[in-house]
Amino acid sequence: MRTSLISLVRCVARLALQAVLLPATLEAQTIQVRFLDSATGCAIQPETVTTRSQQPGAVERRVPAWQINKAGRAALSLERGRHTLLAIYSLMNWPGP
Repeated sequence: MRTSLISLVRCVARLALQAVLLPATLEAQTIQVRFLDSATGCAIQPETVTTRSQQPGAVERRVPAWQINKAGRAALSLERGRHTLLAIYSLMNWPGP
């Protein structure tokens, strides 16, 4: 499961980067993301999601769990530029086949 979680985070980060790597100012932009298990393609609802800009001196921000719906979708407000997203999902929450 660790491998699929890492793949998921990479996929989500890639989507976020594509949405925010446009030339412009550092003002915040809202992007739509969806969290999927890379092994099954099923939507997941992570318990914890954090974002961190790769700008010097940036701080990590936590995304509230209520902001991610059961379909694994969330609207994240990120400044333009590169960001790292980390999603933590426990197998205890897996809905099963």
